[in-house]
Amino acid sequence: MTERKDKIVNFFKEAKRRAKKAVPKAAAPTPSANFHVNGDGNIMAGRDVNINKRVINRVKVEPTAAHITPAQKQTIKEKIGALVDIGVTAGKSPDDLFPHWWGRLQRKFRVNSYLVLRQDQYADVLLWLAQQKAILRPKLRRRNNEAWRKEHYAAIWAKTHALGFSKPQVYELVALKLGKRVDSLTELGERDLKKLYDIVMRMR
Repeated sequence: MTERKDKIVNFFKEAKRRAKKAVPKAAAPTPSANFHVNGDGNIMAGRDVNINKRVINRVKVEPTAAHITPAQKQTIKEKIGALVDIGVTAGKSPDDLFPHWWGRLQRKFRVNSYLVLRQDQYADVLLWLAQQKAILRPKLRRRNNEAWRKEHYAAIWAKTHALGFSKPQVYELVALKLGKRVDSLTELGERDLKKLYDIVMRMR
């Protein structure tokens, strides 16, 4: 009797165990998330992302016949470049010098761009640039004497060439004004070279 009772009890336990196995466990809930894509398709985030892009508005410049010509613009660019070269020789960075000189030019002549400088301003622009170069030369003389001399040689030869002087005539000018006979401007000392430069620059 006891044995039969045990079999019945075991039968019900086994049935209960099998019933538990047959019931599938509830799947764990999957967390939901809303993904938003902003920009050019390469940034994803689980929340809204606001990307502020810097927008640079450039004013379109449309010069007219009253403004300087392309050739005059090129001359101004070259003279700005010469100022930058002096600064670089003196140890400064061109990345700082270019915006410095363009900014000064624009403030001096009250324009937003050198492209809209007027024809009647052109002579004054060249004069101002020449004055700035003259101001810089003493600094170049102290920091890089060789560059200072080369700057003076180039200026003297350019001006005398524009005046129609030949090399022998330039050396005659040196003899006449400085009282020295030379076969090359490199023979002149700093003081005489500067004096010759000043004389030539005043010539018309």
